[in-house]
Amino acid sequence: MDQKPLKTYLFAPFKLDLEKGYLYREDGAEVELTATPRKILEYMLENTSEHGDTLFTRDKIIGGVWGNVAIESATLDKHIAALRKAFGRGE
Repeated sequence: MDQKPLKTYLFAPFKLDLEKGYLYREDGAEVELTATPRKILEYMLENTSEHGDTLFTRDKIIGGVWGNVAIESATLDKHIAALRKAFGRGE
């Protein structure tokens, strides 16, 4: 079974290290991301246009991260809230 190589994403002023599972914020804080918020962020980074003007609807995120598995809106809301907190917003 081939494993895809782990990546590091740089998106100023942040850095996402998938190998370590950490988001590095502009203030230098190292924030550990749990699996699902990390998958959501990776999906969004992989599917953002060069211009950064990509709109991610609920259905697009759910389809990209969970596939055909039905999830509640509250589940997605919980993971998005965790990402906002990781970025230092909405705490």
